[in-house]
Amino acid sequence: MIRRNARKPLNTNGFQPPFDGLSEPPTADYRGIATHACPCGSQWMAIVTRFDSDTRLPGMYLLDARCAACGAWLTAPTPIDEGSVWVE
Repeated sequence: MIRRNARKPLNTNGFQPPFDGLSEPPTADYRGIATHACPCGSQWMAIVTRFDSDTRLPGMYLLDARCAACGAWLTAPTPIDEGSVWVE
C-alpha cells in the first residue's frame, strides 16, 4: 500500500487578493452612466473582453464592469462617450 503525506494548506496570510472587491457580492450598482472611475475613487475595473487576433488589443468588450476595489457594478466608457457630461 502506498501512502501519501497530507499536503499542508496554502498559507495566504499577508497576501491580499489582487481584486478585493470581487471576492464579495457587489456593494452597489452604478450602471447606466458611462464612467472611467468608481465613486469610491478607484480607476481599476474588471471587464470581459475579446481580443483582436491581428492587433492583439481588446477588440470588443462588455459594458458591464466591476470596480476592482469595492466591487460595485459600473458602466465602462466607450470612445463615443468622450466629451460627454457624464464621463469625468
